[in-house]
Amino acid sequence: MLWRRRARALRLTPAGGGTDGRGVPALAAWREMTDTAWDHGIRPDEALTPRRAAERLVRLAEPGAEAAEAVHRLAGAVEQELYAPRPAPVAGLAEDVGRVRAALRLRASRRTRLRALLLPRSAVRVRWAAADHWGRLRERGRGASARLPRPPRLRGRGAQGG
Repeated sequence: MLWRRRARALRLTPAGGGTDGRGVPALAAWREMTDTAWDHGIRPDEALTPRRAAERLVRLAEPGAEAAEAVHRLAGAVEQELYAPRPAPVAGLAEDVGRVRAALRLRASRRTRLRALLLPRSAVRVRWAAADHWGRLRERGRGASARLPRPPRLRGRGAQGG
């Protein structure tokens, strides 16, 4: 619960942390929206394009017209951030995430809302990140030992033929 609250705050903070006109990064807003949907029972499908993922989310969640438009705006902003040569910052992404979150909460059962709050499914990302971190540390350790010179190999009589 605490991790999700912290992650949401970090993701929905404008780039650079200030109010200099730059908005929330589209990919961070998208991740927050998909994690919120996951917490409410809609597992993300990483294989889909943002546009197809938005269509799937709207179809499964039935969030209402306003929230559906917000989902599609977020998908458009992500596509622009990923594929445009010079992506323009999009304003209002944090508010769009808030609209989707409110719609998901409104349509969810009390049990689902409590689970999303207390035991969010997306918190598994913390475990995945920790496993990746430890894996990189192990690889780094293996790489360091591979750079060390090997000790000379001692050959016994059988290896020398006599």
